[in-house]
Amino acid sequence: MRIFGGLFIIVLMTAVIMLFLQGEDAQKSIDAVNIVANNLQEEGVEGKNVDRDAAKRIISAMEALIEAPSSIEDNMEGLREIAALAASWAKAAPSPSGDLHMAVAIRSAASELRSYGMKPSESNLRRARNQLAKARDGLMGNAGNSGPADAIADRLKNLDQSHKEMYQEIEELGN
Repeated sequence: MRIFGGLFIIVLMTAVIMLFLQGEDAQKSIDAVNIVANNLQEEGVEGKNVDRDAAKRIISAMEALIEAPSSIEDNMEGLREIAALAASWAKAAPSPSGDLHMAVAIRSAASELRSYGMKPSESNLRRARNQLAKARDGLMGNAGNSGPADAIADRLKNLDQSHKEMYQEIEELGN
């Protein structure tokens, strides 16, 4: 019986040590992903802290544009400014966070509305509406951003929006 008890304690201690080491490896992996997320930053953008009141006003204003899409074309410059402000919020936002998720969603919604202003399509309005719902969730802290993988997804989407905006600028100059 003593041999069995001693063996049981050795097996139990080995299991505890293995779990501890696996936890250490997992934490190192999470730390590495966080570093990647924080390094996925847009160049040439100055970070600004999120102004939650301004974010609420912006979301409401863009929702109003969706309800009156004929006015979108007259608000292209304002949408450009909203996208630039959201880019600065994304730059300063921690990874992961509701603020990052909200900023990227606002920027995406502004881009969809700009696309609608250049070439009207109901799909742009639908995507803008979805992005604004995500922005409201992020503003409320319900962004679903629970880990570093979500932060990387938001950072990559933000970089993608930056490139999309460059193409929109070129397209707008051609019109």
